[in-house]
Amino acid sequence: METNFNEKVEIDEPELESEEKKIDTIENESTQETLRAIDRANTAAERLELANKKREELLNRQEEMLVKATFGGKAEGGLKARERTDEEFAEDFLDGKEDVFLTNNV
Repeated sequence: METNFNEKVEIDEPELESEEKKIDTIENESTQETLRAIDRANTAAERLELANKKREELLNRQEEMLVKATFGGKAEGGLKARERTDEEFAEDFLDGKEDVFLTNNV
């Protein structure tokens, strides 16, 4: 069977309109589906932005708490700790304030 591509094909006008309507419907549904997907993505992005903002606030609070715990009432005012003499160490040991086995002042 030989196919002739040069032959004119007669298409019914109502049939052509029906096919065009089907194509328009498919394109319209595809566009609507795309718009719904974009809306869902925008909603997800907004939720992520809110979550990130809350996380940033929590991290800032943690940082403040860490700073307070680190420096709160423990600053030595720039004074250098002086080393104890052997006599002071012995006196503390005899008073029960020092344990020879737990210190490195031997």
